[in-house]
Amino acid sequence: MINEFARWGGSLKENVDRVLIENLSALLASDGVVVSGWKRRIPGYKLIVEVNRFDAVPGGSVLLKATWGVLSPDGTKALLVRGSTVSQPINDKDYGAVVAAMSQALGALSQEMAAGIKSVVPEKK
Repeated sequence: MINEFARWGGSLKENVDRVLIENLSALLASDGVVVSGWKRRIPGYKLIVEVNRFDAVPGGSVLLKATWGVLSPDGTKALLVRGSTVSQPINDKDYGAVVAAMSQALGALSQEMAAGIKSVVPEKK
């Protein structure tokens, strides 16, 4: 069933990208996190993310499944590849609670990703 008055206002992909960038920038204490297409060359390590599933059942839970990895600066070697599954309970049956749970799920994914990045990317001195 579609709720006519609770529609997503914008591009889900763009919003997810923006939230991941903001979260990872804060978690990694870096302002060098950017989203780029495959064809655009940007110096530095590459983080590839594919969200395979991101859905919610009001009054139930949010399920976020993503595959992600870190590539070497020249893009020729995968330094880390992981699959993440995050389940976040929804504390109420309204759509505000759904959005809050989705945000918390993205926060949990961001923390997993930041830990993985820190494990393979040398810290700048």
